Amino acid sequence: MAKRTQWIPHFSTGNTALDEQHQQLLAQCNTLANFLGEETGTANEQFAGTLES
Repeated sequence: MAKRTQWIPHFSTGNTALDEQHQQLLAQCNTLANFLGEETGTANEQFAGTLES
């Protein structure tokens, strides 16, 4: 199982726009990690779509 990381204040740069981007990127990484254990066609399609975004 892939590890997931939650945003914590320690990660903050103090720049609101940059912090929001980092939080979105972290959420996408966690979503991709959720698909790693699944071997269905739907999971593969969702993985590809999430990775593309």
